[in-house]
Amino acid sequence: MARLRHKAAIIAVFALACSMLVTAPLASAQSSPGLADLAPNRLSVGGVLHSYDPTWDDGLYASTAASEFNAVTATAYMPWGPHPTQNQIDTRPLDNLVDWAQSNDLRVHGHTLLYPFANESLDWYQALDGGHRAVLENYIRTIASSNAGDIWVWDVVNEAFADPGETADGRGLRTSYIEYDALGGRYDDAFIWAHESDPDAQLIINDYGAEEWNDKSTALFNEVIAMRDRGVPIDGVGFQMHLDDDPDFWSIRQNLQRFADAGFDLYITELDVSIVQRSSGAQSLTAEQRQLQRAIYEEVTRVALEQPAVKSLLLWDFADERSWLHPTRVPLGDIPIGTYLYPTPFRESAVGEPLTPKAGYQGMVDAFFDYSDPEISRTGERHILGFDESQARYLGRSGDGASPESPIDTTWLGSLTPQRQDWLSLRWNIEPAGEGWFRISSSWEGADGYLTRVGSPNDSGGFDPTNQVGLERLNNDWPSQLWRIERSATNRYRIVNMWEPHTGALTRNGDGVVLDQAGPPWKAQRWRLRQT
Repeated sequence: MARLRHKAAIIAVFALACSMLVTAPLASAQSSPGLADLAPNRLSVGGVLHSYDPTWDDGLYASTAASEFNAVTATAYMPWGPHPTQNQIDTRPLDNLVDWAQSNDLRVHGHTLLYPFANESLDWYQALDGGHRAVLENYIRTIASSNAGDIWVWDVVNEAFADPGETADGRGLRTSYIEYDALGGRYDDAFIWAHESDPDAQLIINDYGAEEWNDKSTALFNEVIAMRDRGVPIDGVGFQMHLDDDPDFWSIRQNLQRFADAGFDLYITELDVSIVQRSSGAQSLTAEQRQLQRAIYEEVTRVALEQPAVKSLLLWDFADERSWLHPTRVPLGDIPIGTYLYPTPFRESAVGEPLTPKAGYQGMVDAFFDYSDPEISRTGERHILGFDESQARYLGRSGDGASPESPIDTTWLGSLTPQRQDWLSLRWNIEPAGEGWFRISSSWEGADGYLTRVGSPNDSGGFDPTNQVGLERLNNDWPSQLWRIERSATNRYRIVNMWEPHTGALTRNGDGVVLDQAGPPWKAQRWRLRQT
C-alpha cells in the first residue's frame, strides 16, 4: 500500500466515548476508564478536534472526548478559516476550543503555525507579489499569542521535508514552497516568532514518513540538531504515524531512540492505520485484517510506553466515517475518491451515531494493561508450556538424532514424562534485556541456544523475518532474539518476537512452533511459564 502523503482537507471529527468492551456502541458518558486513565502520567493520549469546523463540539463526540482523553489536537490551518483575507485573522474558533479543553482538563496540542502545503490553497496569499515573510510572521505571532500559556505544544512547522524524488536542498527540505524562499531556506524564524509569542509552549517540527530510520528521518534528525546548534528554540519532534499494513517496528524503535539520545522530546501526533483499500463500504475488513490492524495499534502503543522520551500518543481522526481518509475526501496519491480504508480504532453507523470500538482500540487497551502488570516481568529458569485438548505440551530444544546428547538448533513440543523431569532440553532461561524485553535461552548448553526468529536473505543484502523459530548464539544486535511477554488470560501469556512483532507471536503448530500474526491470542498462542 502506498504511504499516505498529506492531510488534504479540513474535516469534522468526533470525540469518542469508550468502553472496555469492543462489541457494544459507546454512549456519551462512561463509568469505565478511558484510554488516558490507563496511561502513565508522562504520556498524554488524545486526538484531533478541528477548531474551524463549526460541528467540532457536537455534543456526543465532544463530551465523550472529554471523558476518554487527557489531550486534544486543535487545528488552525492558515487557509482553512483563520486567515480568510490578507487583513483578517480570526482566532475565535481556536479560542473556543481551547476554552472548552481547559474546562474539561485537557491539554491542547496546536496544529499548525506553518504548513506550506496547505498554504497553496490560499488564493490571496499565492497571488501576493512579495511580502510573504511579513504575512507569515504576523500569522504565527497572532495565532501563537492568542492563547499564550494555554497551549501545551505547537507544531510550528509541518511537512517541510521532501519525499524521495521530490525537489529538495542538500538538507532534505522541500524547495518548491513559497515559505522556503520567504524564510531564506531555513525555518528558524518561525520557531523564534512562536517562542517570543508564547514562551511557555513546547515547540516542535512535525512530519510524516519519518517514523522509521530512512533518508527522510535522517534529514529531519540532522536538521533539528543543526537548528538547536544555531540557537533555535526547538523542543522536540512530531512523528505523524500514518501507517500502512507493514510498519517496521524495529526500525521505528531505533529511529526514535536516536532522537531521544540527542535530547529531544518525541510526540506521536496523528496515528491511524490503513491496511486495506475497498471500493465499497459494505465490504468492511476481514477478521484477519481487523486483527492485523489491532496488532499495529497495539504495537504503536507499546512503542510509546517503552520510550520515555515519547510525550504523546495522539490519534488523528478516530472514527472511520470522520477520517481524513474517508472516501468522500479528495484523492490522495494513488488512492482515488471512493476508496474505503477503515483506518481508525472506531466506527459509527452514521455521523452522529454512537461509536463502536474496533479491534484496534482493544489492542491499545491491552498494551496499557500489560505495561502496568507486574506479573509480566518473569525471569529465571522456566518451563514453557501450552495446552492442547487439556494435555500439557512443553517447548523443548531438539537433540541430534545421531548423537542424542548433542543439542541442535531446532525446537519440539512434547509432554513432561517422569523420565523427562530432569531434561535440560525442556528448561528455558528468561533473561531481562531492557525496556520490557527478554531473551530466552535453552538450559541445555545455552551458549548457542538463544531462541531466535529465523531470517531469510533478501535482495538488499539483509534478512527478512520468516515464521520459523530456531536457536542461535547470542547476538546483542539482533531483534530476532528479543521477546516480549504479554498477558493473555489468567496465568497465560503470549510470547512475541520483536522483529516485526505484529507477525511474531509464538504459536503451537503440530509437534513444533511457528510465528504467526499477533492479535487476540487464540489457544495455540497461550503459554504458561512454570518454575522448574
